[in-house]
Amino acid sequence: MTQDEIRNSLDDNNRELLKDIEKTNDVHFVLDTTNQNYGCQLQNDNVSKPFFYIFIKLPISQPSIYHELCHALIKVVFKNENGRNMTTIGKQHHFYQAMISNAPTVNAGWMGISNSCEHIMMYNKYINAGYYPEDFTEDNLNSYLFTTLPKLTGIKMISNEKDLREYLQYVISIVLDPRQPPLKDSVEGELKRISKELYDIVTNLRNNMNKISLCNTDAKKVSSAYLSFAKAFNKYLNNNFK
Repeated sequence: MTQDEIRNSLDDNNRELLKDIEKTNDVHFVLDTTNQNYGCQLQNDNVSKPFFYIFIKLPISQPSIYHELCHALIKVVFKNENGRNMTTIGKQHHFYQAMISNAPTVNAGWMGISNSCEHIMMYNKYINAGYYPEDFTEDNLNSYLFTTLPKLTGIKMISNEKDLREYLQYVISIVLDPRQPPLKDSVEGELKRISKELYDIVTNLRNNMNKISLCNTDAKKVSSAYLSFAKAFNKYLNNNFK
């Protein structure tokens, strides 16, 4: 499909949102036959005008395109410390440095946490556009803990660093999910039983993110929420996993 064909296939919601984004940033749609999921990627380095790639697949899914355009809108609305579009809202300088330098165990997982927080911020806009919760994401997080990892009697039973990183990333993603997935209560209960401290850290991040929306452009609140989470999360990891 050509750019024009893709754009002509968009519903009214996507056309309106695309128009808002393209007031400041160009958008290029890419028909991706190699990736299973839709995606949004900001090109922000070594270009005079940052632009977005929106990766799509066939058949066209209007809710999925709207989802990715919402990610793009967040990057437009919230700026980094240099006033440029952020590749992800988690890449606020202080949060990113805290996660990378102090918590090597979760280096590969911090992006997923940031993505989940963006979902909280965009969810009401998505629902108000008339799309359905079940179409919000294409993941299968709900069954992860009960199919990929064994039942746990304590988080310290996970001795492999890769498994620990994946466990924490998926648990946090489920707890931060703005929908009400069928297993969300079970996962929250499991996390709370394993570690009340970790449960409080994650739910505090969720509560802080719930106070921020696309209508609120105060990036300091975003940075503060992340920094508070990063400090508490790193402290927990350092105290429990030497």
